[in-house]
Amino acid sequence: MHGWASTLYEHGYRVFAIERSIRVGCRIVVPDIMLLNEEAGRILIIDCKGGSNIKPDQDSRYARVSLTAILEGTRLPCEACEACLHMFAYAIDETHEERIRAHTDFALIVFGDHVVRGIGDLGHEPPTRELQGGVSLDDTVPQFIPYPFSINGVDKDIDACVKRSMQALSLPLQDKNITVNRATAAMILRNAHPFHVSYAPTHMAELAEATRLSAGRVIASHGVTDRPRSRQDGPR
Repeated sequence: MHGWASTLYEHGYRVFAIERSIRVGCRIVVPDIMLLNEEAGRILIIDCKGGSNIKPDQDSRYARVSLTAILEGTRLPCEACEACLHMFAYAIDETHEERIRAHTDFALIVFGDHVVRGIGDLGHEPPTRELQGGVSLDDTVPQFIPYPFSINGVDKDIDACVKRSMQALSLPLQDKNITVNRATAAMILRNAHPFHVSYAPTHMAELAEATRLSAGRVIASHGVTDRPRSRQDGPR
């Protein structure tokens, strides 16, 4: 990903949850991404805003998020995380900066055409300082796609992604003996959708089932239907 900003990664942050629900009283919040810096004891919660509006109670709900709720919602396997500090930020387009700044006191990560910059405190001095100074972006956008297909996507788009992964895994598409059971689907999903483990368990299960059905369609399109299952195949 040469040429693209990797500031948070360079400061020790790693993705540990995507679109995980966090309970706030009787309500929930679903931030787009959560990053962990285990060494620094920091959790950064980010909500990506495509538009210029913030829901009236959105700020107040994020302000009331507790560390306990984060750990319960993500099941983060890190004993040290029980002492982590957590902070929140919105990631926004610079065209919406003025309007959003007028409606929130949270930190902002502002993306422009050539620079990404930070406004406010991310709760960790090194990345806060670097982003406040602005980080240049060139024209090299990462080719890696973190969310290659959705369970609500068009079949042909899902199938194209699944087919590429089956070929990468050297699964013989025309082998009449291939069985698309849960184990096979999980193997394909790990290759096709590498960040799926960061999603909630229910969504992971939905992606796995979508992958299994797609693999069956891919095999069928090569003139071979998924063979009848036997008891030796195990559960789906």
